[in-house]
Amino acid sequence: LNLPEEAKIKLVESLGEYEFRISEGADSLIQHEAFLAQLAVYGGKTLK
Repeated sequence: LNLPEEAKIKLVESLGEYEFRISEGADSLIQHEAFLAQLAVYGGKTLK
């Protein structure tokens, strides 16, 4: 990904939180979709 290091760090932190939610019993599809949406937001910010 062509993202600033700070954005990559935030994405990895978010990924850890989503993984934790899945391990606690949250719906995995919703968590994966939320992560992909967040990834799209960060990607869109770098295109501007």
